[in-house]
Amino acid sequence: MSKIKYCWFSGFCFTSIVLSFASAPVYSAINLNGTRYIYGQNDSEVTVQVHNVGNNPVLLQNWIDDGHMDVMPEKVHVPFFITPPLTRLEGMHGQTLRITYTGDALPKDKESVFWLNVLEIPPLDKSAKNQLNVAFRNRVKLFWRPATLKEGVDDAPKQLTWHANGDVLDLDNPTAYFISLTGIKLNYDGHSTVVAGKMIAPSEIQHYSFSQLTKNKTPSDMSVEIIYINDYGTQIVQKIDNK
Repeated sequence: MSKIKYCWFSGFCFTSIVLSFASAPVYSAINLNGTRYIYGQNDSEVTVQVHNVGNNPVLLQNWIDDGHMDVMPEKVHVPFFITPPLTRLEGMHGQTLRITYTGDALPKDKESVFWLNVLEIPPLDKSAKNQLNVAFRNRVKLFWRPATLKEGVDDAPKQLTWHANGDVLDLDNPTAYFISLTGIKLNYDGHSTVVAGKMIAPSEIQHYSFSQLTKNKTPSDMSVEIIYINDYGTQIVQKIDNK
């Protein structure tokens, strides 16, 4: 017998006693209407549409974190509040979450990033003797974009540059935007190698290892493409220049 305890809810914990594990797959019933959200400095709020595509009601806890995903919601301090923070969502119904900026100081010359969390707790079946209660957590990016950055987000990925340093490819983001990279593609001698990417912050330099970057090759023998996700959640391939 094993015991699983969920204690995300402020002042509220519950425990599921698991006597046996079902072999059937378990899926989240909650869908969000976006994979990222942009909060412009002059926006009064940002709304998020949540839909329960299952037949059963679920309990949702909603909060925003600053990148420390394991911190309890009541201990997170961010310049946003979300309503409702806790709600019951019936099966086949939707709910609007509203995110509001509190006005606390954030950088005016570059983006800031936070994460929206929607924790889904399915109901317990009181008639079942053996059950596994699984909590699903949706966690997506929330970008705060200052009013000074009115243009340039579409061109920002094109401004990334790369530099070969031994077997390491240095990737430089000189822009004021966060760019969500899903892959880095090195093209050489008619071949290509792709490694997984990650979000690169404004003014950050990231390092990626490629065994193909050898002393026998020069930058003119190679090209680099990034695979990134734009504001609308679309994946795009973009060639970038050597620094």
